[in-house]
Amino acid sequence: MTFPEYFYPFTSNESHITANIVPGITVVSFPAAMLAAVVIGFVNAVVQPILTLLTLPLSILSLGLFLFVVNAISLSLASWLAGVFSIGFAVNGFWPALFGSIVLSFVSGLIGRFVNPDRSLDL
Repeated sequence: MTFPEYFYPFTSNESHITANIVPGITVVSFPAAMLAAVVIGFVNAVVQPILTLLTLPLSILSLGLFLFVVNAISLSLASWLAGVFSIGFAVNGFWPALFGSIVLSFVSGLIGRFVNPDRSLDL
């Protein structure tokens, strides 16, 4: 399977799973989760690389731990954009965004591993 074949259903499931695990993250319905996945994907593709580049010195000093904060900022921005467009996805505060970004990354990697087991883990 290639990425476009499974992007929408599994990323919306990731949003739902994260909302069920982390208190403070709300997804109203399955269609809202699908739209939230699109917004999160947009923020991760456009804004997150810029934030990562701008905060590179802090990331180096913290041995990469500051990237969790960058992920939380990206998730909060996606929540704000979802609120602007009335999508039904909300993150209530910094700590839910931080824990949500960690859970979302873990669930995404786990689902991606099951969907595409032939993917190599070699760097």
